[in-house]
Amino acid sequence: MVNWYYVRGSERVGPVSVDVLRDLFTRQELTLESYVWRKGFQNWERLKDVAELDLSGKSPAAVLEQHEEASSPEMMFKFDWKKIRDEEELFFVKIGSDRKNLIDAEYFGPFSFNELKEAKEEKRINDKTLIYAVGLQGWIEAGETPLNPIHLDVSLEHVKDEAPLLLVIENDPLPLVALVDKAGTKECTILGTGPFKAGSQKLCSLYTGKDLKAKNVKINIEEYEPKHQRAVCKIVEINEDARKVMQNYA
Repeated sequence: MVNWYYVRGSERVGPVSVDVLRDLFTRQELTLESYVWRKGFQNWERLKDVAELDLSGKSPAAVLEQHEEASSPEMMFKFDWKKIRDEEELFFVKIGSDRKNLIDAEYFGPFSFNELKEAKEEKRINDKTLIYAVGLQGWIEAGETPLNPIHLDVSLEHVKDEAPLLLVIENDPLPLVALVDKAGTKECTILGTGPFKAGSQKLCSLYTGKDLKAKNVKINIEEYEPKHQRAVCKIVEINEDARKVMQNYA
């Protein structure tokens, strides 16, 4: 039996049989854009490019057309403070006169844990500063995290505000996750490690925290500021579900 591996979110899963892959594909947990691998492959391959994996009994073109509405990326978010690397740029900071007021709030990041520790030591942030990392339930105070030596982990009881709006962007080989700094139905600004190449067009999904809210939002990257890790995006195509989400956060 051939052992297969596939990518779910940012994790490699497997080994599994072709029957498991077929079941995942039927339930649309895998799409033709999903990455798979087996022994003998030099690199990860998209499912649609692996001729031996005709999971539907139809031609790749027919399956692609059938699943066109489910083609933007999906992820399963997990966060384990004990497994992060100190240099990983995972964290965002929210400040403002009223940090729970989306209109007044300002977002910065992403930062690494080391950068947050340095900012706290220099008193640029404090124990009451709200921070967020993809996979957390929402914004938490820095003083309720391992940035405060008395805490070794994060308790969900300490969530102070709901999770922000996230854009999951198609990218090779794995999707990129960005925080929506300014939402809109015609234009939005996002924060993330990128790389975001000006002039490129991407297909995206919208999440609030771990929850998928809308799919198939097409954007153009208009500008990218590497220093601030901020990209300005023009909305090219947006469906009604995504429009409502964007309007709610605008």
